[in-house]
Amino acid sequence: MINRYITNTCPKEHKATVEDTYSIEIKADKEERQFKILDTSGENLKYTALDELVCHGHGFILVFALNDPRSFESINEYVEALKKNKMDHFPITLVGNKCDLEKERKIKKHSAQDYAKSIDASYYECSALTDRNGNCKTVFQELAGRIIKRINDSLSGKGNNKKCDIF
Repeated sequence: MINRYITNTCPKEHKATVEDTYSIEIKADKEERQFKILDTSGENLKYTALDELVCHGHGFILVFALNDPRSFESINEYVEALKKNKMDHFPITLVGNKCDLEKERKIKKHSAQDYAKSIDASYYECSALTDRNGNCKTVFQELAGRIIKRINDSLSGKGNNKKCDIF
């Protein structure tokens, strides 16, 4: 998803890493901010490393594959880590990826929407491969807008933090 957002491409072969960091400008709500995005690729994380990572985020994108029930079920592990670290009040976006594989779909849209609502998250479906519905860009901009609003509301004139982190 991050490659689709930054370069509007999806590499045919992408090796999942434990952690890739990107620093990019995102414009949301007429404000441009520098965001540090940490792509953890989830599957290789140990729970203790997850606890350490979530302590530093301003917002979180939790991605699962619409054709893989195990990836959807594993989202709860991340939500629990956020709660444990009292980070569940930060903006969360739940993303069902691989919407281009409609015939292989295992997670019903209403199930994902209901779960997102239960954790107070926004929900989008996208395809990092094709970006057929254009939501890869929307995911990052919508979450950035919520983070910017939260920071502006909390600062209330006490300075201007231009750097934000998304995990």
